[in-house]
Amino acid sequence: MRSSILIKTLGIPALLGIIVILMYIFAGQFIYQKVTGVRDQQELSKQEEQNLRLKLAVLNDTQNTVAGFSEDVVIALPQSNPTLVAFSQIKNIALQNQILLSNMNVGAEIVDAGVSKVIMSFDADGNTAALIAFLRALESIAPINKLEKLKVTASAEAARASVSIGFFWSALPKQITTVGEGVTTLTADEQATLQTLAGLTQPEFSENVEAVPATEGRADPFTLGQ
Repeated sequence: MRSSILIKTLGIPALLGIIVILMYIFAGQFIYQKVTGVRDQQELSKQEEQNLRLKLAVLNDTQNTVAGFSEDVVIALPQSNPTLVAFSQIKNIALQNQILLSNMNVGAEIVDAGVSKVIMSFDADGNTAALIAFLRALESIAPINKLEKLKVTASAEAARASVSIGFFWSALPKQITTVGEGVTTLTADEQATLQTLAGLTQPEFSENVEAVPATEGRADPFTLGQ
C-alpha cells in the first residue's frame, strides 16, 4: 500500500516533467517552422530584388535602343481606328502623283486575335506610270496596311485601279511582366522590325482632315463616249 502511494507520488512529478519536455519540443518545432518561414521569405525577397535589378538593367539598356522608335511604332500600329490618318496619307500620295481619287468607302471594324482592321476601298485614276508609282507608295505608308484587293483597267487615255486596303490598330499592353518573370533585350529580328517601322512614310498631321474628294471638275475617262 505504501509502495503504491510512493509510486503514485513519484509518478506525478515525472509526468509533469514529461509534459514540460513535450511542450518544449512542440514549441521548439513551432518556433523552428516560423524561423524557417521567415528565412525563406527573406531569400524570396532577395531573389525578387535581384530580378528587379536585372530587369532595370535590361530596360535601361533597351531604352537606348528603342527610345527613337517609340513614336514611329505608335503611328505604325496606333491604338485607335486610324481611318482619318490613313485617308490623309492616301490623299497626299495621290496629290504627289496627280492621281484622282473617287468612290471612297470605309468598312466596319474587323477584330482578329486582339488586332483590329478596317478596309478602305477607292478608285484611283491617272496615267499608267503615275498610277504604278502611287500603288507602290501605298506599300510604305504608316499605319501598317495590307493590300486586300486590286483591279486595274486601262483605256487609251488613262488607267484606273480599284483598290481595297486594310489598315490595322491595336490597344497598347496594359500589364507588364510580374516580378518573377524575366525580361530580355531585343532580338535581331525585333530590332529589324523597329527599323522597318521607322522607315515607313509618316503622316503629315494637320488640324483638320478634309472630306473625301469628289470627282467634280474632271471627266471620268472610262465614261467618255458612253
